[in-house]
Amino acid sequence: MKRSLTIFSLVLCFQCGFGQSLYEPPKDATWAEQIVNTEIAYIPTTPTDSVQGLDPVRFVWHAPTMVRSGKLFSDSHSTRHYLVLEKAEAPSIPVLSLFTDETNLFDQQDGILIPGATWNQKHSVYSGNYQQRGSKWERPVSISYYEKGRLVFQSNCGLRTHGLLARSSPQKSLRLCERLDMNPSGLDYPFFGHDQPLPYLLMRSPFSSHTGNVIADMVVHSLVDCSSLAPIEFQPVACYINGVYWGLMHLRPRPSENFYSDFHQVSPKSIVMDDKFQDSTLIALQGFIAKQQPNSANFLDSIAQYLDLENFIDYMIFETFFRNLDWAGNNNVQFYRIGDGPLKLALIDLDATFQVEDQNMYAHIEKKGKIVSRLWSALRANAQFRHDYIQRYRELQEVCLNTEAVTHKIDSISLLVSPEIENQVLRWGYPTDYITWQESVRDMREFALNRPHFAALHLSEEFNTDSILIPEKKSNIWILIKFVFEQYRLWVLGFFLLLIAIGALLVFKRS
Repeated sequence: MKRSLTIFSLVLCFQCGFGQSLYEPPKDATWAEQIVNTEIAYIPTTPTDSVQGLDPVRFVWHAPTMVRSGKLFSDSHSTRHYLVLEKAEAPSIPVLSLFTDETNLFDQQDGILIPGATWNQKHSVYSGNYQQRGSKWERPVSISYYEKGRLVFQSNCGLRTHGLLARSSPQKSLRLCERLDMNPSGLDYPFFGHDQPLPYLLMRSPFSSHTGNVIADMVVHSLVDCSSLAPIEFQPVACYINGVYWGLMHLRPRPSENFYSDFHQVSPKSIVMDDKFQDSTLIALQGFIAKQQPNSANFLDSIAQYLDLENFIDYMIFETFFRNLDWAGNNNVQFYRIGDGPLKLALIDLDATFQVEDQNMYAHIEKKGKIVSRLWSALRANAQFRHDYIQRYRELQEVCLNTEAVTHKIDSISLLVSPEIENQVLRWGYPTDYITWQESVRDMREFALNRPHFAALHLSEEFNTDSILIPEKKSNIWILIKFVFEQYRLWVLGFFLLLIAIGALLVFKRS
């Protein structure tokens, strides 16, 4: 019934302007063209000097090399708007346009995208207007969403900055918040095929990535379908703010109660989230493992009352396989449960993956010494758990944690994003240039080539067993050849043509 109502509302909205072309001004004279102020692109969104301890590439604002813009039309109340672009400049990915009063974003006192009045040099990392939270720092915004050059969704909602340290990067991650007082339909559009409307949408910035491999998190989540974990869907979009190009962003659902209720097909009210490690079930679980011997009778059966073991095994396999170094302390660890059921772990924030293919993540877990480490130490000591873990690892190794499957996802997602990278580079300088982007994709392919070998080897050592299939190490020469050809194809082609010409000339002389 819900989806039927949504389809009906979409049909109705087409009569109200949906289907409007991204390339043509609205024909209705009631829409007024707005002045597009490209100068907003030159307002520093972080301090312009290096901040001690932070990577200046990721956290120091630099003026854009080029600023693209379109035309903007709004209704008399500025509650709805259209963006118009030149067809030759239109992105190949969907366009998400935001429209709001500039003071909401750039005012010294109230603007949420700048250091502003709340920035403190002594606490430079976690101060600034963009680091403020709560409804006081939410601003009204009109959104228009275009697919294949046509308007498919409009709404009004709240806008906030999003993230932790990433808020201090020049291109902020943003959160769109459903506000039914602004629009009764909220964010009711099937962005990711969800049956239930999502109260929040995230626009994740490429600056969230750690090494310029801006697709790492998306690649891992695209492989999660073979597991019991909840994959966080994604849609790369070209973002415009008040008609000015704001760069490549990754549209994602926010992993909240509504997201997990949709995945498990239960009521949102039944989802209990815990990111402060104060959940009563988690406290009881830790008390249990502190008192019980891992190989005692019914140990796993008792643990299963507190912890979803299938979920935990899949979670540990994915986190360790993809080498998520920004994890396993109390960072990026999120528990949730359904009603009074056992705890599950949410797979979140995988931007620090695809680095250092031979790193042993079990040593990393032990060094962290937090809740994940304590759970792992207790469970790995249980013989039945080790058997179940190895069996599951074999299954995932066969289906999705192998070089071919991972490389296929890297290539398909990089192909989707690549056409927008040059525009992102010119706008934000991150990645620093197109070659850096290509090198990051090459590095991800190299990781995919031999991570199956090292991950299996490390697991074999962790469990002290030879029952795990350890794939052979492979040569990365073909990855290097492919990279050289992609980057320097004209030079390579010219070199071969020169060799052919020289050979033909020698043959001619001999004859």
